[in-house]
Amino acid sequence: MAGATAIPALPLEYVLDEVAGAGFQGVEAITTPKTDLNRLEKLTDERNLELRLHECWSVKNGSSHLFNWVAGALGVIPWNTDHMDTQVRLPLEVGQRFIAYAHRILTSEYTDLADRNLDKGILFQTCQVSDRYIGIAEFIEKLERLRNGDISMSQEPRRYVAFDTMQYLEWCTGGIGVSRLSGYRDADISQMLLEGFHSLHKHTEEIHLCDAIPDIGNGHGRNVMLDTGKLPLRAFGQFCRNLGWKGYVTPEIHPHHLFHQPLPVVGFGTRFRPKMKLDEVLNRTREIMEG
Repeated sequence: MAGATAIPALPLEYVLDEVAGAGFQGVEAITTPKTDLNRLEKLTDERNLELRLHECWSVKNGSSHLFNWVAGALGVIPWNTDHMDTQVRLPLEVGQRFIAYAHRILTSEYTDLADRNLDKGILFQTCQVSDRYIGIAEFIEKLERLRNGDISMSQEPRRYVAFDTMQYLEWCTGGIGVSRLSGYRDADISQMLLEGFHSLHKHTEEIHLCDAIPDIGNGHGRNVMLDTGKLPLRAFGQFCRNLGWKGYVTPEIHPHHLFHQPLPVVGFGTRFRPKMKLDEVLNRTREIMEG
């Protein structure tokens, strides 16, 4: 799966053509107040891409990032997440896989929707949203209840987690912001990441493969090109293989690190077609996860 971050300057058709042309099997798209779900399904179907949807963050949740303020002013992301209840319900009710933030597991409405269909439904991403907190231990406890509640003797329990390598570490260290990882030794970061996945791997259907360079800040330091940052992704991939884990892997790269040339957020028309480093992203993902 390719993680599709909002890129207002580029036509959606072009982005999806590039994703399909690079060899990705699907795309994971952020839902926003402007998302046209019918059009998105049509465009991905035409390109034989599997579609998954992801809950949108808000300016309030990511106020430390300049990109979020610009995106909020353009109406690409909401100023807060109050509207997201309906944004989550609609994809699930039409049978679309949806990735929501971890704190949603605290609300019975979402867990009921998660139980409705074993093939399509909700996944809970490992992360902390700044204004709504759930501890990791409580999250695992809720997952165990879901797992025990939907299993029958004839089927495997459905997995409910999207494990995000970067946001899990932020969660471990107290919140949003990769810069806090600068104070941790490489060995400590590796231990947190591997122990976290070990505790959650049986619940994990999808991995969000992310890297970070904490020393350059919470803006440019997030979601850098894979295997160029501080996260021990090679060791993580080997650990996944040792556990025998199988599932979806979605590399997530910020637009700032995805193009061969700088990409301003605004100011370009439909003729602007910058080359994206999607071949490189896919190759690095395979090297990390397959060895």
